[in-house]
Amino acid sequence: MDRLLEANERAAAFYAGRLARLACGPPVDYLRSRGIPRALARARPWRLGYAPWGRTALIDHLDRLGFTPDELVTAGLAVARRGRLVDAFRNRVMFPIRDRDGVTHAFVGRDLSGNPRVPRYRNSATTPVYTKSNHLYALSETCPSTAATVVIVEGPADAVALSRLPVGAEGRWVAVSTCGTALTNGQVDLLSSAVAPGTAVVVCFDPDTAGRRAADRAYQLLRGWDGPVDAIALPPGTDPAALIARSGPKAADRILRESRTSLLAALVEARLADRRLDEIEGRVTALYAAGALLRDAGHRDTPLLPRIAHSLSVRLGIDGTTVFENLYSPNLSANNVR
Repeated sequence: MDRLLEANERAAAFYAGRLARLACGPPVDYLRSRGIPRALARARPWRLGYAPWGRTALIDHLDRLGFTPDELVTAGLAVARRGRLVDAFRNRVMFPIRDRDGVTHAFVGRDLSGNPRVPRYRNSATTPVYTKSNHLYALSETCPSTAATVVIVEGPADAVALSRLPVGAEGRWVAVSTCGTALTNGQVDLLSSAVAPGTAVVVCFDPDTAGRRAADRAYQLLRGWDGPVDAIALPPGTDPAALIARSGPKAADRILRESRTSLLAALVEARLADRRLDEIEGRVTALYAAGALLRDAGHRDTPLLPRIAHSLSVRLGIDGTTVFENLYSPNLSANNVR
């Protein structure tokens, strides 16, 4: 195990050195487009990197340091292609995934080729020292134990960019990334052990179908969370990194805080999306869907129900009594709606 971790540490240093040599070019341009200045990418604690084009650039470097081909394959740093070993990551901006002690276990690489046949993001393969569902990117770098709020995002660039937010009146926001996977029990346990009791969690996933499913799953996994569980709903096509790149940290901070709502309210809003609210049948089915969710709300969210029910009544044009009855009795028909 120690040799595999050492190989990943050496790889992280190699990638960081390659990025440090670049004053311009696609890696620097990509990071800038994600709201990450070159100086931030190079500095501790982030130490991002760049995997060069060469098919064996990393393999050759680690070979000189005494690592064997079997060790590099087992560590997830090399793969077999047409009978020979090549680097697992090439022409990618590299985000090292570190544990709480700062030890590198794996990587997320963001492709720079623009080739539609190449996956945009690539995670290290499962290895003896890395299972994607049991790690969170930026858990080491952000020190969430001192944060008032932890934002769970999908991409590693979002986590890095959010580190630029100013400290608000209610405390510091930090971000961790699920690295493209839906939130897991292992990640929730990991986060719970890293934060102070009562720390707020804010879920910020992409506003698409996959993002809505991820938010639903997050709500179920966070039902027992000891603190507020909120959400940030950004417009389609926008994520935190893009927002910071476009608006700057201060303006982005204001927009993110103004977009914050309870995760339950955000899920209710998602239940109304794509429904014909201009038709009675559409409003009834929307109320059914929202009611099913609200009836299953966790104990922590019970105080939120009256406000959400009022919002539903206004949004659907259905009187408050009918909405209230639906929350406790799902036997609703179109004839009940007034």
